[in-house]
Amino acid sequence: MNLLFLLIPFAGFGLAAIIQNSEHQRYISQISNEANNILKYLGGNGPYVEKPGYGISRDPPEGCMVDQVISMLRHGERFPQAGEKEPIEMSLKKVREANIGHKGPLGFLPKWRYFGDDPAVYEQISYSGPYAGTLDIFRRGADYRARYDHLWDKESMVPIFTGNYERCIDAARTFGEGFLSYNYSTLGALNIVSEREEAGANSLAPVCKSGKPRDGECRKTSNSHNDYVGYIDETFPQARVAAQKLNTQYPGLNLTSYDIESFMLLASYELSSKSSSPWFNVFTQEEWIGFEYHKSLYFYYCAGPGFKWYAPTGSVYVNATRTLLNDGPEKAGEMFWNFSHDTDITPILALLGIGVPPHHPPLDGTQIHFGQYYSISEVCPMGTHFTIERLSCDDTSINGKGIFVRFVLNDSVEPLPNCQDGPGYSCPLEKYNEWVDSNVPSYAEACDIPRNWTSHLNFWWNWERTNKYNYVRGMIDR
Repeated sequence: MNLLFLLIPFAGFGLAAIIQNSEHQRYISQISNEANNILKYLGGNGPYVEKPGYGISRDPPEGCMVDQVISMLRHGERFPQAGEKEPIEMSLKKVREANIGHKGPLGFLPKWRYFGDDPAVYEQISYSGPYAGTLDIFRRGADYRARYDHLWDKESMVPIFTGNYERCIDAARTFGEGFLSYNYSTLGALNIVSEREEAGANSLAPVCKSGKPRDGECRKTSNSHNDYVGYIDETFPQARVAAQKLNTQYPGLNLTSYDIESFMLLASYELSSKSSSPWFNVFTQEEWIGFEYHKSLYFYYCAGPGFKWYAPTGSVYVNATRTLLNDGPEKAGEMFWNFSHDTDITPILALLGIGVPPHHPPLDGTQIHFGQYYSISEVCPMGTHFTIERLSCDDTSINGKGIFVRFVLNDSVEPLPNCQDGPGYSCPLEKYNEWVDSNVPSYAEACDIPRNWTSHLNFWWNWERTNKYNYVRGMIDR
């Protein structure tokens, strides 16, 4: 019997248990309320983990039914991006060239194989192991079919929208196969939407050209290597301590905080394609908490509530979905499935006030506001699914007959901060319209877009009723 050491979410992240080796068994719960579950501290780079909820039932409130659903999903678990390849490989080169041997926390290295030695995996959704991105997205499609089966007549084509990026297209296709099963090839209608900036609002990834991409605190994440190392040292001081500790244990090793970040990223990605990673036992619980805070700060200040341009970019989706909700299923349609990237989802959530802390988090990684900071692993992990449900309620509901709106993020029902007096803490559609009118800006005006850019999202009303893109070969020019 082959045995291995594998991290389990018990006591501390650095503890290991000897268990039977299986590449297919899931050892770490993805539906977990344990504060020390490692999946909560991977900075949005590891396997999906369910968001802690508020005790509100995921099922429709009594007397209500969902008559329309609009969902934005992030692609499933993936391998590193191309831009992460060089930092990870440079850091690995340091430890591979050092005299590590078989002892200490890095003693596994002589027999360890890096998945990135196959260059084809970069940027791709992971395809093996219990946390494979393809498995996650297929299962999401099957789960949503069970939940929203009543919205499909089993004859009409089902539109699925995706940004024109390979892993988003792959995720949309896999979701469609999970949702429609054998009907996907004929009744799925994959619509590929442009991600070019000149698409303006008619995109799942709108940009605000008038805004500098690294305004405010985000400027500290400059692409300059020295600037970024300084940013790591400020926001993630535990990394410097971890580097010093390893350098002491292995004389001649010259690791920096930059290397520590690379190894932690590597561990997160390795878990997405296997059932374990020996890198988790290299670092302490406190160091993983610091890593999560460090990565969360980037999203907060560069694509979330602390970013100057989050409201204009998030407004595209919020305004367009408001129109769908008011049109209703009879006029607009019952289901709208959409696939994009994390930095396209976080501005939407920030604009709606979902996951927003009461204060801006400090950049000083020694001053974490525990319980009140923005956690990217809760807000937008791999496989994130943000769903807007239109509820049609009859006279037996607590509020009586009417139309209400409910928001669900990663299986947690999320009441809007200023509108939650409907059934199940939903928001009456009329009040939601008032809130949008008062709080959501115009993308075209706020971003001062060029005249040749599209000012409104319209592909939901003009989708292609065809299956010719369901299995795409080659490049698609959109």
